[in-house]
Amino acid sequence: MKCPECGYELKLSEKHWSYIGENCYLIDSQLHHETIFKEIVEHYLALPNKEPDWDFPYIWIIIDECMSQICGCSTCMIQSRRVNSRVEKIYCEENIYFSFTF
Repeated sequence: MKCPECGYELKLSEKHWSYIGENCYLIDSQLHHETIFKEIVEHYLALPNKEPDWDFPYIWIIIDECMSQICGCSTCMIQSRRVNSRVEKIYCEENIYFSFTF
């Protein structure tokens, strides 16, 4: 997946996120892809010692998009926003919600 404007290439064979702690993740790619979010959700669900919180019957994951925010490419930003919106709708049905930092 390559951006036609800036030439940034997203290689899905590489890891494009890191776990910060608790329920917070950093995406270090200026382009987003559904695979990135799938990997993040799978990682979060596999974490040990997660006690269910019966007051909140949903999962809340915080996503820091540092790289995409500092990137000056409007095409990358638009594509990433579309992916974010699509992913939010898909996971919402499973009671998994994302919060994107500014």
